Formats: sequence, C-alpha cells, structure tokens
Amino acid sequence: MLRSGLRRAGVASAMLVFVVVSVTTGEGQSTDAQGFHEFPQPEVRRSARGFLATRLKAKIADNVIQDPQTGLHTVRTPTYEGTIPGPTLRVKPGDVLAIKLINNLPTNPEQERMGAFPHDRYTTNLHTHGLTVSPRGISDNVFREMEPGTTNFVLVKIPRNHPSGTFWYHPHKHGAVTFQFFGGMAGFLIIEGGPRTLDTVPEVQAAEEVLMAFQLVRTDKKEPGRVPFVYLGATQFGTNPFVQQAAGLWSTLVPSNTYVTTNGVINPTLHMRPG
Repeated sequence: MLRSGLRRAGVASAMLVFVVVSVTTGEGQSTDAQGFHEFPQPEVRRSARGFLATRLKAKIADNVIQDPQTGLHTVRTPTYEGTIPGPTLRVKPGDVLAIKLINNLPTNPEQERMGAFPHDRYTTNLHTHGLTVSPRGISDNVFREMEPGTTNFVLVKIPRNHPSGTFWYHPHKHGAVTFQFFGGMAGFLIIEGGPRTLDTVPEVQAAEEVLMAFQLVRTDKKEPGRVPFVYLGATQFGTNPFVQQAAGLWSTLVPSNTYVTTNGVINPTLHMRPG
C-alpha cells in the first residue's frame, strides 16, 4: 500500500522536490536486503532530549551519479558533507536545532566578473525552508554571509506547536544560491511527532518510510564534472529556459549536462510486495 502526501513536500521552481512516501509491508513481513533498503537513503541525524547539535560542512566533493543507461558519471559539485543530498535532520516540535556550518568551499575569485552581480559564488548561508521560526540573528537568517574558511553557528528554536511535516534546508545567499543549489546543496529537515498528527495513526506507525529527494544537478558540457556558475554566453540578464537564443545569465541549463536524480541516483529501483 502506497501513501504519499503524508507530510508536506517542499518545492522550488519545479527543479527540486522533497517527498516522503510511506510503504506498508503488511503484518508479519519485513524489509530484507532485496527490498526497500537497496533504494538509496540519505544519512539521518536525529534530535535527542529536545536538542539536535550537528555539523554541516559545505565543500566541493566528487559524487558518482549512477545512470542505468549511460553508466557512471563523476561530478564535482558544492555539497553538504560531500553527499547529494545532504544529511536528513529529524527533529520534533519544541526542539532546538544547533548547526555548526563550516564553509570549506574555495576562496572566491577576486573581482569575479569585474565585480558585476552575481559574484562570490562560494559565500553561503543556511535557510530552513518552510519552518515557522525566527528569521533574525543566528536563526533562519537568509541575509547572513558565511565566507569561505569560516565557521558559523545557526540556532533554530522550533515552537512547541509547530506542525509536523517534510521541510528542507539549503543555501540562500543571493547571487550564489543557484550555483550551490544546482550542485546538490540541500537536505531533508523533517519535523515529526506532536499532538493530532498522522504519526499517531497505527498504519502510519507501521509503515516503512522512504525519502525521495528529486534533484536536478547540472554540469558544464565542456568540463562535464564541473558545475557552471553563470552562462558566459548570455546576452541578457533575465532567463527564458525554453528559448536558447534568449538565454540569460542564469541559463546554465542551456549549455550543460543535466542529471535528474533521486537521492543522488538516476532512476533507482524501489521494490515492493503485493499487500
């Protein structure tokens, strides 16, 4: 039995979707090595006693994207913790999320594009997409600028009455977010539990939960393993992705290889049984 939409899904520009699907295996059945667990799942980090303290290292890393039709493709992209997607963070209403974000991305090129916007592709920050939390200070503040080589602390206090759901985190540095986002810098942020939620339904409690992060990763055609920053052939600032000759500055989709991945893999197989 397949249930989708049990939690809220985060969507951004139709390019990335984070979904939780619950699969009921049936009473007395288990998931063995030939079942659900061969479907790739992100690393999970859970809160304990009302607190989740964790580290997220932003860094350039090689990831091998597996495509059943065209083989293995190595891409060198900006990531959280070296993986596409980043670790899954699981918290509960009332918890405190404390993240030490280490920016190990390279130094920004000096006078990139002669100082024209956008620039500083390796400056980052952290946005907890969809949470109803403070946007100030060191909380979910998209105006922070975390420079390469710095360690930055993020402290998000989740209200006790916060709804459960599937949310996600990603960088939100204006001018750099497209480059980092299409490299794979994103991860699940799941709030579970709380009163009057679907988590208390027995069938939901018994279900196998499968995370599916649909991400579009793109790399330069001339340098297949490298994520492009901007489209150097652009003749205008704006973007129309459907008209190549009118491609704007951010239309790196036009001259690039694109990989539509699920948890970092192209077309993985999910095994289920009748019932």
